[in-house]
Amino acid sequence: MNALLRLSLGAGAMAIALFVLQFARPGWIQSLEPELRRLPESGARLGANDEQAELQEQSQMVVARLELKRQIVEDLCAEKLRLLEAAARFRDLDKILPDRYPSHFPQYYPCGSDEECYCLKVILATQAQLESLKKPYAALIARLRAELEEKLAGGNLQLPEHNW
Repeated sequence: MNALLRLSLGAGAMAIALFVLQFARPGWIQSLEPELRRLPESGARLGANDEQAELQEQSQMVVARLELKRQIVEDLCAEKLRLLEAAARFRDLDKILPDRYPSHFPQYYPCGSDEECYCLKVILATQAQLESLKKPYAALIARLRAELEEKLAGGNLQLPEHNW
């Protein structure tokens, strides 16, 4: 049964029920007037609650993505991961927890491929994280850039699959 038909039948049943109640208890509907006048306000509050819940969910998703990226960068700095492994994890993270907003990264940092973009994202995230912690980063960033350039020059820039 389509939605319009169900809605029509439900509205008709409701009208019949209200008619019967008004007939059985005259003045009953008029006593509901104050409550009925507050319905639009209540609906707006419910809509705001739905919107607030969606925003809360989006916020939690953003926080989870940031925390996971922070951990990936931390593992890279501790040499538990190589650049390509970290980039693969950034890529996998985008698949698991997709960002709702389109990335403008390639506009500002031209990349020859998605793999190169993920490597650059890791390098920039590493630099930003170390800067925020006031830790030296120049040597590590130079090493990561050299690792990327070596892979690009060799034509073998390929990210590993599912390396969590």
